[in-house]
Amino acid sequence: MTEKRVSVRLSATGGRQVKAELEGVGEAGARGFGRLSREMEMANARLAAFARRTRVVAAAAIVAAATAMIRSGLQTVDAQAKLAALTPSRSCSGPCKPMEVWHDPLDHPHRSRAGS
Repeated sequence: MTEKRVSVRLSATGGRQVKAELEGVGEAGARGFGRLSREMEMANARLAAFARRTRVVAAAAIVAAATAMIRSGLQTVDAQAKLAALTPSRSCSGPCKPMEVWHDPLDHPHRSRAGS
């Protein structure tokens, strides 16, 4: 494969004018980059503030979830305690049906009648 080479020779007439124009281009570029830098700093600050708000919202969601879990657990314990209050305090010595509830152990048909 052959290579083609092109050479370009630039020459400037009126060197002071060319130098002034190049300096003008450089100054415009510097101003543009300065403006870009300031805008990037403002965008970074806004992004950091958004990240802080997001962390606060996430923490609040975790607290709300934990509170709901604790409340649910307490409700379960309360329901179990109410159910336990309805069951007899003495164990049955006879053939009771599952979930048979006797509010007064003395009325239980299989209670021990020793001494009576």
